[in-house]
Amino acid sequence: MSTKTRVLNVRVVGFSAPERQMLNSIFLLSVAPARQIGYKLWNPEAGVAPDLILVDYHLAAETGIDCIGTIRAKAGYDVPAILITADRSPGVEEEARVNGLQLLRKPLKPAALRALMTRLHTRPAAAE
Repeated sequence: MSTKTRVLNVRVVGFSAPERQMLNSIFLLSVAPARQIGYKLWNPEAGVAPDLILVDYHLAAETGIDCIGTIRAKAGYDVPAILITADRSPGVEEEARVNGLQLLRKPLKPAALRALMTRLHTRPAAAE
């Protein structure tokens, strides 16, 4: 008896090179530099929307929250997203909460990240 495992299409935006290597080694993710946000990161015409996005809060040209908004606008739905930051200021936490985003703090704990990813991916879709 065989069981099929579905591979998640997870997009990772931002992060330092060591953080990207760690994420890729643990999860075998498709890791995109921050400058590849938008069309290059996800092409709506290709029909392969991300199942989940992991975004660093501090990006070069925008915040991770802005990036998540851009990806969601292109997708046409609220792609599950996790905002990750080392910034401990209350403003970042409030901004994430107001935007309905899950927030994890650096340094990342792989087990906590994996559990949150699983929870977000298996959460039932909201009724339309």
